[in-house]
Amino acid sequence: MPWKCPKCNYSNDDAFTDCACGFVKGSDDGLKACPSCKKTIPLEDQYCSYCGKVATVLSTEDKHKIRKASNWILAISILFVIFGTIFGFQQISVAEDAKKNLAQYDDSQVWDTPVNGKEYTVGELRDQIDLETIVFFGTNYFLAFGMFGIYLWSKRSPFPAMITALCLYLSIIVLNAIIDPSTIIQGIIIKVIFFSAILSGIKTSLVARGLSQTQISS
Repeated sequence: MPWKCPKCNYSNDDAFTDCACGFVKGSDDGLKACPSCKKTIPLEDQYCSYCGKVATVLSTEDKHKIRKASNWILAISILFVIFGTIFGFQQISVAEDAKKNLAQYDDSQVWDTPVNGKEYTVGELRDQIDLETIVFFGTNYFLAFGMFGIYLWSKRSPFPAMITALCLYLSIIVLNAIIDPSTIIQGIIIKVIFFSAILSGIKTSLVARGLSQTQISS
């Protein structure tokens, strides 16, 4: 059940113990928990009177932004697996049809039409078709594994992890657009939501990183 903060009247999820304004659930009005030693101190204190460290804390809303961005990295990882598998099996079907068309030819026979400006024997074409299928599956699963690794990394170091995820995803979009410009508008809603969540997470995690470094140096 949501609980209403007595300090600012904001409705908080029951999973959170601190409000966006810094009020700690169950504490006296105007108190917060020190992010370093967890002692309860006055809300307006910038430094903890117990450990002496910076007592500025992220709001519940900011923590939610970081979690949301992290979860979107996981979602992209899952999407790579799902769509990589679906389109991978479609690729297998196309490859099988292509190899059936080549079945009547001998492996040593040179194919009469150059492929991408290069001449192939029929045997080389069969190998190339199999290789393209393997590369398609491998690329999507590798990207899925990479995004999942970044997701786990974001739990410990959200700022560099989200920057890495953003750069990787942008690189994939640009590369696909070079190969096939029509891919730019494919999945546009997911792309917009992902970029929005990641950019918001980067901005918030940068603030969190600054607070953490300030607390370490204090």
